[in-house]
Amino acid sequence: VSYRQGTLWLSPDELAAMLTDLLAVLGGRLGNTPAPGRAPYLLSAILFPSGAPPSAPPSAPPSAPPSAPPSAPPSGPPSPHETGR
Repeated sequence: VSYRQGTLWLSPDELAAMLTDLLAVLGGRLGNTPAPGRAPYLLSAILFPSGAPPSAPPSAPPSAPPSAPPSAPPSGPPSPHETGR
């Protein structure tokens, strides 16, 4: 099993062109029939808008939130899963 997911920024025309390209790539194999050495593979495409686009794509990743202060050391003996304490 293989799973891929990502975000594509596309205009309606770019989306239509991409779908045409995908059909061109897959079209030659859609007529394949069962044969020795072939296994069936289910290919699913789900295309949906992921929400209202921002006014402009972000130029830099957001900064990391400030780190929390160190916590107090645990009381009692360390568990068998803890090392280096």
